Amino acid sequence: MIKQIKLDSCNSTQEFLKDHVAAHGHRENILVSTLLQHSGHGRGSKKWEWFENSVCFSFTANIHPQVTWQSLEIAVLLNQFFEKKFQAKSFLKWPNDLIDERNKKCAGILLTKLESIMIIGIGLNLGGNSLSPWGYLPFDGPFDKHQLSYQFTTYYHHHRILECEQIEKQWKKKCAHLERKVEIHENDHLISGNFTGLGKYGEAILKTPDGAYQKIFNGTLRY
Repeated sequence: MIKQIKLDSCNSTQEFLKDHVAAHGHRENILVSTLLQHSGHGRGSKKWEWFENSVCFSFTANIHPQVTWQSLEIAVLLNQFFEKKFQAKSFLKWPNDLIDERNKKCAGILLTKLESIMIIGIGLNLGGNSLSPWGYLPFDGPFDKHQLSYQFTTYYHHHRILECEQIEKQWKKKCAHLERKVEIHENDHLISGNFTGLGKYGEAILKTPDGAYQKIFNGTLRY
């Protein structure tokens, strides 16, 4: 059972949910969805920009047995959900983004560990047109943001992938840059090479020009 809190607007569904759990505890799965988000968070110090067709929500879930794989698990299931339910195709970009057929980001995932649970934030753009500078999932017709948020949250809880090997298998099928030359900005470092796959902890493995293999655990990937 999922308790859904529907908001007309908020600064951040993730911050709202964190405050709610701190005040009321966590006795059930909770989902916070909103029609308008003013100050959504991205990874690090980045912000999530809201557009008219943006869907923003956050929910609680059990922490994955291998926590470093949880964002990859979510990305796989988010991709599956929209392809199966709405034939809206997307691809995956390490570490936890969805991109559209123009290689533009259309969805992001933000995780916050709070004591014994994980708070999962999702921001995605639906609709749009070929002239839009922003990425978007192709989606025809009207949609209810609260209902769509609930549908994916339910899908996630019912289809969790707890085996890392299965996450890796499904993720690689949809990876947009597998065996392609990429650049990863990690702090003040720029690392270039061919993206060969994922490591034991879900880290990126690059084959550098000198033939060495390098593991990268965090950063921004471009290709």
